[in-house]
Amino acid sequence: RSNALEEWSSLIHMEPEPYYITALSYGNGRLVAIGDDGRVHVSLNEGLTWQQSTLPGDFVINRVIWDGSRFVAVGYDSCVLTSSDGLAWTVKLDYQFGNLSDVAASPSTLVAVGHAIFSGPRNGDLEWRQKPEGTGTLNHVVWTGDAFVAAGSGGSIIHSVPTPDGLAWAKASGSGSSDIRGLVW
Repeated sequence: RSNALEEWSSLIHMEPEPYYITALSYGNGRLVAIGDDGRVHVSLNEGLTWQQSTLPGDFVINRVIWDGSRFVAVGYDSCVLTSSDGLAWTVKLDYQFGNLSDVAASPSTLVAVGHAIFSGPRNGDLEWRQKPEGTGTLNHVVWTGDAFVAAGSGGSIIHSVPTPDGLAWAKASGSGSSDIRGLVW
């Protein structure tokens, strides 16, 4: 249809209102939407109908991605959850150390950022990683094809550096002072 972006309608109507979708991703032929109360909605037909599920605990999710083999969700209390179908979720990390605001994947590594950085093999456990001194809260992370780049409060911009035991992080030169709210690669 030539005017598909001109018409919008709500495909998920939830009670009680207001109800907020805090994370949305597409992968494996399905849309996954996660709400502010832990309800999960999955559509197999481009949003025409939805199946509902819930997360396995009291989690508030900030971001969900499809990493090529599973959905990965991150949020408050440094939670990381995974799901192959968007309906059944497994808690991979519940660290209770600040919030995680974003997650990105390379072919071999998963990185989650926020008040802290966690990284590890895509199908393994995530471990806490040291942020460079003076780095504020990180709002976003992207995989560039060569390295992870994360940015956030106070103009913080950092990039990953491969090490024998995983990833280390270094400050990028020229970081500014304004909060960075988004990255695109």
